[in-house]
Amino acid sequence: MSDPLKLAAMQIIASVCTPTYFTQPQLWQMMVFQKVQLSVKYGNAPGSPFGYADYGMVLCGTESNFEKGYQFAQLASTLLSQLQAREFVPKTLLLINIYLRHWREHLRTTLNPLVEAYERGLETGDLEYATFAIAFHSYHSYLVGRELTELEQEMATYGAAIAQFKQAVPLYLNQIYRQAVLNLMGRSPDPCRLVGESYNEVERLPQLQTDHDQYALFQIHLNKLILYYLFADYPQAVEQAMAAEQLLLAGATGMLVVPVFYFYNCLAQLAHFSQVAKAEQQRILKTVSENQKRIKAWANQAPMNYLHQYHLVTAERFRVSGQSADAVEHYDQRSLLPNNMTIYMKKP
Repeated sequence: MSDPLKLAAMQIIASVCTPTYFTQPQLWQMMVFQKVQLSVKYGNAPGSPFGYADYGMVLCGTESNFEKGYQFAQLASTLLSQLQAREFVPKTLLLINIYLRHWREHLRTTLNPLVEAYERGLETGDLEYATFAIAFHSYHSYLVGRELTELEQEMATYGAAIAQFKQAVPLYLNQIYRQAVLNLMGRSPDPCRLVGESYNEVERLPQLQTDHDQYALFQIHLNKLILYYLFADYPQAVEQAMAAEQLLLAGATGMLVVPVFYFYNCLAQLAHFSQVAKAEQQRILKTVSENQKRIKAWANQAPMNYLHQYHLVTAERFRVSGQSADAVEHYDQRSLLPNNMTIYMKKP
């Protein structure tokens, strides 16, 4: 691509993609299509890898076409090296590693590239994508099951850097997940409320609700769902799942938190199964069955990340249905698999 007007268009679209993704998802998709169309029609530009990675997000997150989405991730990665698109490295690495790789590769493969995106962003002055990258590195590390004491210290260090750069959204993402880690370490007055050294939901929630900050609200409800489940307060876990589900499409499309939500939504409802009426039990079984189809599809694409989730949910469904032998079989199959999200695995 050599036309200065087309190059300028690519630059302008790239500069507004992130806020548009969070506030106007449909407009964001139109921008993605425009970037790809410009690249196909007029030739690749430095911003083309970023556009191809964005298009991979649409394919994976919206259309569930994981094979083609992953191919666009590989295309973006290859072109990034060939075009020496230095300023677009942080952006492209971020998209590939938070939206695309986990559908086909082990979650651990995203950790080093996210650190690289952070470092390259600092080098080029792209503080927005640099800080997003290191915030996502922290919560991917949490989900992959890193030792909590070491991880909490790392999150505190990165959180201080993000605050210094005055990047609000990556900062509260870091603070929410760091507080969840602190809760699991016993460093919170209430293990299921995000109140402590890093974050205070009591102070923050009213403003987030006033601002209609659906992305932040989703992250809070998701973490509270997980905490209430792990600490065996199942009615509250189900309540948090219901709140999170209403916000699932608000900036979470294609992210790792989508399968995490469905996994814990299933577990919370099945754990609460014995405490509800027959009609509600039938609704739970129907909902879990529908969600299992999603988890199975993800497990077919990336068994290293999602197959253990499928077996555990299946085992729990058989358990509440009184089919003990089938439940034990799936518990055993789950236990033979390497756990990717070990801190979330509840022993049957």
